[in-house]
Amino acid sequence: FCSTACVYDLRGASGLLCEDAPVGSHWAYGQDKAACEQIYLAAHRDERFQVTVFRPSHVYRGAAVVHQLGLDGVLALRRMARDQPVLVLDGGRALWQACHSRDAGVAFAAACLNPPSYGRIYNLGLGTLSWREYYQAMGQALGRTPHILSIDSQLLAERDEPTRYE
Repeated sequence: FCSTACVYDLRGASGLLCEDAPVGSHWAYGQDKAACEQIYLAAHRDERFQVTVFRPSHVYRGAAVVHQLGLDGVLALRRMARDQPVLVLDGGRALWQACHSRDAGVAFAAACLNPPSYGRIYNLGLGTLSWREYYQAMGQALGRTPHILSIDSQLLAERDEPTRYE
C-alpha cells in the first residue's frame, strides 16, 4: 500500500522519523491515508491478505524541483535568483524527504512475494532535510542567500477553501 509521510505530525518533529513514530497529521490527506493504513493492516492481521505499507514523502521523476506549498518549485528558484523571498510553513522546521520514482519502484518490487516485509511499514526517502535546509541548499547552488519567510500552517489550514482541491 502506498501511503505517505503526511501521516506524521511534522510540526514539532526534529531529526529522522522512524516508522514507529506517532501518527497524527493535522491535514485531511494524512488523516485519510492513516485510516487506510489501519484498514489494510487489520486485514493483514486477520490473515485476509498480505500487505506492506510504504510512506514516501515526495516521489519525483527526472530532475524535479519541489516547493513545500504545492507550487511549481522552479518558481522558488526564480525568486531566489532575483533575491526575492520564498515562503515556508512553520519556520521551515518540518522535515522533508525525496525518493526517485525508480527507487520507489525497486522498494515496491522487493516487497512483492517477500514474506519478511509483510505487515511492516517503511518510510521511503533518501536523507532528511528541513525545508529551511532545502531552501538554503537551493540558494547555495544559485550562489544566493535565500530570504525565507514563514507562515503558520494552522493559520493556512483554517483559511483553506476545502472545495479548492476537490
